[in-house]
Amino acid sequence: MERLLELLGPAVQFVYTCWDRIVLNGYLERLQRPENLVYFFHDVVGIACIEPAVLEQRTNAYKAWVRRVTDELGIPVLAAPPAPPKGVRKEDFVQPFYRRLKGEPGIACVLTSMEQSRTFVSYTPQWTPPSGDANYRFIKACRKRFLHYYWYALDPVMGPMSVRVASYFPFNVTCYLNGHSFVAQELTRAGVRFRKDDNAFLAVADVAALQAAADRLSAAVLQQRCSYWVRRVVPVFSPAERAALHPGYRYSMAQMELATDIVFKRSAPLKALFQRACELGVLVGGAERTTQLFGRHITRRYQGKLQTVLDQREAGHPVLC
Repeated sequence: MERLLELLGPAVQFVYTCWDRIVLNGYLERLQRPENLVYFFHDVVGIACIEPAVLEQRTNAYKAWVRRVTDELGIPVLAAPPAPPKGVRKEDFVQPFYRRLKGEPGIACVLTSMEQSRTFVSYTPQWTPPSGDANYRFIKACRKRFLHYYWYALDPVMGPMSVRVASYFPFNVTCYLNGHSFVAQELTRAGVRFRKDDNAFLAVADVAALQAAADRLSAAVLQQRCSYWVRRVVPVFSPAERAALHPGYRYSMAQMELATDIVFKRSAPLKALFQRACELGVLVGGAERTTQLFGRHITRRYQGKLQTVLDQREAGHPVLC
């Protein structure tokens, strides 16, 4: 990047670096293993036999809570659109619902989707356990396809974000945030004028303020805002259950993208650079130089077809990634 700025510095309007797409997985640490589930229902809830109906009752209670809350607050609940290329992105689909909030923090809408995720199953063993307990059940962690809720919120700190909540035990969550939205909120509060298109700032009145705002996004801020919304959209536990599950949800990083955006004064230098990058890509990364394909080593005995194809698409503006 330093070499690029050295060569094209006079043609650069401004440069900034900030976090882009951020995905955090949230989970109840004390509900992740079968033995955790057994302890929770046996010793905390007071249920001796964890039958499938016991787990299903928790799912049905959460679904009923979602229906009641969304009806009371007038929050639209819709099926998520099909994945591209058949449909549109979820982020584009929910934009009209964000506009209904008129800039005020809150839940814009809820999308429902059938997806694979981690949960538990309960089943009777094929043999009688040594204890002779007729109520003995096996609890096993597995992956199943079931209903998930995507809560799209307008946060006063992070801007547009969403929380995916699994409707089955252990009610894992996934938080989707964007660093560019955080920077936009910071600049708006500071009164700094800017022009933003999707995940890029095209113009800003104070570049130093832009970079300073980007630098303020920290792990503490992310955890605080995720916890704020998770407390409002996950299943409700009793006081005794919350005490047993202390400290509640923990978060781990699933995806974080760091973007360095360079805004040019005019497009001519970037077009020349983009064309040269394509030429080098064809020369350096040609089919005759390929040694690995989907984890398989390519040798002389390989009978498949290797060819170099240059696909030129109309993207509106040249973009170098």
